[in-house]
Amino acid sequence: MVAIDQKPNNTMFVLVLFVIFSALIIAGGFWWYGNQKRLTEKNWEDALDSIADLKSSQISEWRKERMNDAYVISQLAIIKSFMLKANITEPDKKNLASRLQTILSLYDYDNILVLNKKGDVLLSVTDKFLGALSKSTLQLFHESLTARTTIFSSFYFCPLHQAVHIDLIVPVINTDQQQNEAVGGLIFMIDPNKFLYPLIQSWPTPSPTAETLLVKQDGGQVVFLNTLRHRNDPPLTITLPLADPDLPAARAVKGLEGVMEGRDYRGVPVLAITKAIPGTSWRLVSKIDLEEIYRPLYREARLIIGGVISLMLLVGAVLGWTLSAQRKRHFEDLYRLDQERLALLSRFEYLVKYANDIILLMDQEGNLQDVNNRAVEAYGYDREELLRLNIRDLVQRKDKWALSLWSPEDLTSQGKIFEGCHRRRDGGVFPVEVSVKLIQVEGKQYFQEIIRDISERKQAEAALIQAQKDLEQKVQERTGALVAANQALQEEIAERQQAEARILNLSQELEKRLHEVMEQKVRLEAANKEMESFSFAVSHDLRAPLRIIDGFSQALLEDYGDRLDPQNQDHLRRIRKNTEKMEELIDCLLALSRLTQAEMRREKVDLSKLAQELAHNLKEAEPQRQVELAITPGLAAEGDPSMLRVMLENLLNNAWKFTGKKTGARIEVGALSPNNGSRVFYVRDNGAGFDMEFADKLFGAFQRLHGQDEFPGMGIGLATVQRIINRHGGRVWAEGAVDQGAAVYFTLGPNEYVPAKN
Repeated sequence: MVAIDQKPNNTMFVLVLFVIFSALIIAGGFWWYGNQKRLTEKNWEDALDSIADLKSSQISEWRKERMNDAYVISQLAIIKSFMLKANITEPDKKNLASRLQTILSLYDYDNILVLNKKGDVLLSVTDKFLGALSKSTLQLFHESLTARTTIFSSFYFCPLHQAVHIDLIVPVINTDQQQNEAVGGLIFMIDPNKFLYPLIQSWPTPSPTAETLLVKQDGGQVVFLNTLRHRNDPPLTITLPLADPDLPAARAVKGLEGVMEGRDYRGVPVLAITKAIPGTSWRLVSKIDLEEIYRPLYREARLIIGGVISLMLLVGAVLGWTLSAQRKRHFEDLYRLDQERLALLSRFEYLVKYANDIILLMDQEGNLQDVNNRAVEAYGYDREELLRLNIRDLVQRKDKWALSLWSPEDLTSQGKIFEGCHRRRDGGVFPVEVSVKLIQVEGKQYFQEIIRDISERKQAEAALIQAQKDLEQKVQERTGALVAANQALQEEIAERQQAEARILNLSQELEKRLHEVMEQKVRLEAANKEMESFSFAVSHDLRAPLRIIDGFSQALLEDYGDRLDPQNQDHLRRIRKNTEKMEELIDCLLALSRLTQAEMRREKVDLSKLAQELAHNLKEAEPQRQVELAITPGLAAEGDPSMLRVMLENLLNNAWKFTGKKTGARIEVGALSPNNGSRVFYVRDNGAGFDMEFADKLFGAFQRLHGQDEFPGMGIGLATVQRIINRHGGRVWAEGAVDQGAAVYFTLGPNEYVPAKN
């Protein structure tokens, strides 16, 4: 009877394994979420700090500019003479109002008032003044005259104008007297809605909740000085208690600076940073809702939770399937073995009777109880004769000693297998292999021997021994060759290990460089944001001094032009001309910087058609010029259409300009096809040309090889061309000779033709 051991129950083990894997997955999810949250908070804290610093410095610079402007205006001779007149006529007022109107148009002033030292208003530049000043403004005016210093008021609500104002008060000092007496003063009424509020409210990146606040303390309250993004109340009308510990604005007016989490004027949780505005009682608060900060993190948290649950379900499914499959196999094995047992029982008698091996069944004394047909054939006895014999009658004398070593315990557990020799009836001896085991039949114990005649095997073993000797001899002969081959193999393995080590080092270096590239990408994104702020500063801050220089130069020419000699008049005109040139330089710089910030889109561009349009524009602008324009048809390239138009326009404008003094001028647009199959485009002319010794300077910003009086220009065209070509991943270079023309070559891809340098 065949049996199979019952397998242990693995349910508890699988359950413990599932709990361990689930705990690891959940811990990994919490770790990832916490790490992403800390990184998000750090990034936003840095961003808010940068924005707050920028706003604080811009507001401080704006105040300094306005105070400097006011001081310069107060020193104008026309204002002093106006105040010192005993009788001020209407023509005097109109003349001064006209002069101050020019200044008013240059800045963000709402009105300019001229007052005598008593505080009486002598002149209002605009008709917005309704004839009365507030007590606080008059008090600041007298303080300014007494201290003879400029005073910048805080924000205040003017009930007459129903608007928020800031007053800039500057005394007018009579420097002709030794006492330097203040003869009056100017009040510059500033409307913060024109510049200051937009400056405060602007945000460098799109955000639905971020904003900047300007606040100050008024007793036990925090007063909001600017309009708020999330409330429609006018400025100065919203106040909150100073004692609120969660209010960032309250923290700011208490003099505390830095990053904090709290609740803003809406009661919404925010991340904020506070800064002081130097020289004022104003405090700056830059804030953003925590919900906006964490919104991407919440989406990522949902993905993490979904991933954790999915992994747990996957682990549970895999472990459950494993347990189910194990149990299924176990029961299948039980069923299969039971079927085999039944089949064996049905065939056992047939197999025993007709088996090819000798099968003997004996009692515990060795008396034969049953034999099969093969036993009768092998020993030469009849069946009845065999059943009257003992096993000792069949075993050769020298092997009978082994029978005394049998024990029921050994034979029951595993049985015994041994070799010996048995005798036939005729006295012949043959070698056998005996397998003996103790079995139970109907509750009684019997010895069962399965005996195999191994005569042929013994003969084969003898032949095998001889063959083994021959083989050992051959092995010895080939051992030397195998040793040499093994040594060569070891050397090859060592070389491969060294190669694998080099590959591993290269892989680590590649990962390091990839990390550096990602860090550089982050730095470039930050630099682009700083460039946007820089462009804003250039467009506003650099132009303001130029407008002042130009305005005062114009004022000097108008007021004192008849008193100045021609040389000084020429000096003033040169000052104004150079301010105009500086304005053009600023425009060029801004245009050049925008080329590196603009987003590129690549599509197929017909360069021939584009060149024909630009050439047509040049001919219409100067129809009197006779220039031969040769444009090769079918020139096409992949690139940004607007950038390529700017690039080609600069090249054709240069060629048109430098052929202006050439008789029989010719401009050619075409392409070369080098041996490598790439295309090189060119714009060639027969104009003034240049010395190749200075070719490296051609593409630098504001680099010129010709005088302004000979060929006008700003020196920015070829620098613009190089920026555009670099954005497309191409190369640009120039060739030429003095008075023999010049050619600019360019490619529009990284794999294009690059000329060999001489």
